[in-house]
This record gives sequence, C-alpha cells and structure tokens, in this order.
Amino acid sequence: MNIPSFIQTEVLIIGGGVTGTALARDLALRGVDCILVEKDDINAGASGRNHGLLHSGARYVAGDCEAAMECRSEGNILKRVAAQTIQDTGGYFVAVQGDDERYIADFPSHCARSGITANAVDVATARALEPALSEHTIAVFEVPDAAIDPFRLSLESLAQARNLGARLMRRPAWWASSAKDAVSARCGSSPSAAGRKCGSKSRRWSTQPAHGHAR
Repeated sequence: MNIPSFIQTEVLIIGGGVTGTALARDLALRGVDCILVEKDDINAGASGRNHGLLHSGARYVAGDCEAAMECRSEGNILKRVAAQTIQDTGGYFVAVQGDDERYIADFPSHCARSGITANAVDVATARALEPALSEHTIAVFEVPDAAIDPFRLSLESLAQARNLGARLMRRPAWWASSAKDAVSARCGSSPSAAGRKCGSKSRRWSTQPAHGHAR
C-alpha cells in the first residue's frame, strides 16, 4: 500500500462527528480547501452516542435565557437546512405534585421571554398521548422539541462537503502495520471537532492506535 507522507490543505479538521462534518460542509460551501481526518467511523464518538433530542431551549429558560435563545436559534437553523434529518415531534414539560409551583406558574412567561412557544395541555389529554405520565402530574406544557438523526445529519453533511471538494481521510487497519509510519500535513488552521484548536501550521500524526484520541 502507498501511504501519503505529506498532504497540503488550508484547513485540517480532526474528528468526524456532527461538528467536524458540519465544519467540512460549511468550509466547502465557502470554497475553502479542507481535509477531515477520522481515526474510526463517522459519528463513532459522542455524536453517535446521544439520544437524538433536538432541544427547543425550554430547559434553560428559567436559569439561562441566553442559552435558551441560542438553543432555539440553532434548532431553527437545523430545521431549515437539514429538515430531512428531523422529526417535529414536540415535547412535554411535566410538573408533578411537590414541584415548585412558582416555577410552574412562571414557565410560560420564561419561555415567551426567550421566544419559545409553550402551550398548556390538559393533563388528561396529555396522558392519552403519553400513558406513562405520572399519576401525580399536575401540569403539562408542550414545547417545540424535536427528534434528530445524528448519523444521517453527519453523513449528509459529509456527502455534500465531498461533492464540493472536501477530502476525507480515515485510518485503515493496514496503516497500523508499521510503528514508524506517520503522515505530515501542512495547513493554515487545524481545528479539533472535539473542541480544541491546534495552533501549529504543520501537524504530524502517528498511524498507530492513539488510545481513543485522534492525533
């Protein structure tokens, strides 16, 4: 096998989860040369190990209005650009006996302040749709939560990015056959999709197993 020893790109993206694939798509749409490197499968990390809930932001309205508004805004963007990966299921916020009655009373106004719709639902109506609701339920509010398929989101982002010229490099099993093998890449920027940014203009990563971290 011929393993490339040097690769040049403007941006090197480390990690092929939801963030990495979306970044590759965004850069490719802007005409920026980029390579996405992933040591495993797409969404093999946290992006493939979540419960697929697209939050409306309602969970943050009482304690962090800014986070609630950002959550609502980002959710609306996803619903617009990746509607095929999302089901508008809606979601219930449920109060039971013993919960803070002031919070229950203020919840609709907190949501309104953050631009989030919260509609009161009759408890009997809610229970007809969700039979597992607690028998101690005293209030139900419907908010615009949704369900999202993170695998389809990442794969479709990556497919569009590659169609626009982005490159994907995954580490095949045979790369690890020689302890001395490594690849160098020269790039203008090297963001890590796990939340860290590499400042070096030239990156070198081993083809050996990295104990759970892309190097």
